[in-house]
Amino acid sequence: MGIDDSAAVQGEPGVVAFVADPGAALAAGAAVVAAGIATRLAVHVPCPGVDAASVVRAVGPVADVGLAETASRYLRRHRRTWPVGDPSPGVGTVFWCRRRPELTVAEYHHAWTTSHGPLALRHHMGMWDYDQVSLLEVHHGDTIADVDGVAVVQWPSEEDLADRFFDGAVGAEAIRADASSFTDLAHTDRFLMREHVFVDPDPLAAVASRWVTDHRSVHFDRSVAEVWAVVGDFAAILDWWPKGLDQCRTEGSGEGMTRTLRRVDGGEVVEVLRHHRPDEAMLDLRIIEGLPAGLLDYSCRYEVRADGDGCRLDWQPTALVDVGADATFGAMVDGGWRQVSTGLGAVLS
Repeated sequence: MGIDDSAAVQGEPGVVAFVADPGAALAAGAAVVAAGIATRLAVHVPCPGVDAASVVRAVGPVADVGLAETASRYLRRHRRTWPVGDPSPGVGTVFWCRRRPELTVAEYHHAWTTSHGPLALRHHMGMWDYDQVSLLEVHHGDTIADVDGVAVVQWPSEEDLADRFFDGAVGAEAIRADASSFTDLAHTDRFLMREHVFVDPDPLAAVASRWVTDHRSVHFDRSVAEVWAVVGDFAAILDWWPKGLDQCRTEGSGEGMTRTLRRVDGGEVVEVLRHHRPDEAMLDLRIIEGLPAGLLDYSCRYEVRADGDGCRLDWQPTALVDVGADATFGAMVDGGWRQVSTGLGAVLS
């Protein structure tokens, strides 16, 4: 690749502590809280503006598997709506990644940052949290001595991890081909993880714009086909949207078509249908005009799945949120979900 190996790895400074015992991992989180250092994960401590040595001293005694200084890139973040200290819902995965032997450290991290990150956001449609953690200096731990990067990925449910890891065969091949170009896939380790948030607000809230996501679901005593017939008709939103809209104009058909929604207050929102997969009962839309200030991008996925004798609608909005606009995203999500769940509930009851 010809990347200068002296190039600095991009990311926020931090420390990652690998702990064998879950109780000790929680103790590590408590230790950094007691030391006055903001933390997001019991094992992963982002510390922008904090001396890494103080974090090493706080978590070092319990980091029996390994301890390393890091540079982290927070590519997607789920919105926390549960109490601080409670386990986060869903399921997390931690991948220990190693570079291909012919690549330098700088070449590996350059590929992971510039190529793989955007692909992961595009094709791992089920994930709602994604951190790339580059290991810069290992303080101790033979098991992580050759680990170059740690991918911290979270999913709304175990089903999303099992069935929605990729957005289909095309996405799976794109991810595999790209990852194999810089990662030694034969020597990649995967672990399940449980997240605990110890400090709120997010210490990275003022760092930069970032991707934030949420996830909601509702059960219907109807078949997948019946619910998809309503949800999957992109041009017929006024048939079930309960209030606030008085006109829907569409252009085109299939993936790439647009719909312009006029609100009763006269404002307009333009949405484009990015993905429409009837065989998977899934559609994904993106708002291209009419976003509130502070939201730089917004998309939303609707997916209908079998659930017992009926089915479940999964709804996952994702936005690029500017500094200080988390509340705007939260209000948009909460209001949107009220409309979706109320409108569909009335039509499908």
